[in-house]
Amino acid sequence: MAISKKPAADRIMTIPGVVAKVVNVPTHPEGVNIHPADELSAVREEIKILQDRADELRDELLAEGADLRGDQYTANIIPGTRETLDRKALEETYGADVIAPFLKKTHFKTVKLVEN
Repeated sequence: MAISKKPAADRIMTIPGVVAKVVNVPTHPEGVNIHPADELSAVREEIKILQDRADELRDELLAEGADLRGDQYTANIIPGTRETLDRKALEETYGADVIAPFLKKTHFKTVKLVEN
């Protein structure tokens, strides 16, 4: 999916077989007066709205007997299985010292927004 580097109002998103104008894509040209924290909050709210809608559509497609073929796309339902390790059970069985060398730490930073 390619998005052209034009002002937000003129951005075009191209997906094979589909051309759609991307609307409300925030940019920061000179003179825009919105703080990044405020914009981040707005973007997160938009993402939440879109994720809620995506979840509704996904549930509809997963329903028994759902029509999976659209005009442009067909939904393929692919079953899968995920295996996880129960760290707490491993520590209780073998001890934390035994599993410690196999733990991998990942460092990250979180931006938590607090309303003023």
